[in-house]
Amino acid sequence: MMETSWKALKIAMMEECFGKYVPVFENYEDDRKVYCNTYRMIMDGLTSLEENPNIFVRVAIDKKIEEETLMMGRVILRFIYG
Repeated sequence: MMETSWKALKIAMMEECFGKYVPVFENYEDDRKVYCNTYRMIMDGLTSLEENPNIFVRVAIDKKIEEETLMMGRVILRFIYG
């Protein structure tokens, strides 16, 4: 069995949970634009990393992703379910 890297797991999680809303939100000039820009920054940051970065790097990135995805979740709630 092949082990999945930390980086691959994070990218897959972002794509599955948040990526599907980017095409829906990208043509707006409100919080949905912030959502799209935040998603792209997170994905750019993740793709630039090595497969299994140092534990301190992982913890820092996990914390920042958690903060940003909380905001992104509020945007989804407002514009999709609100």
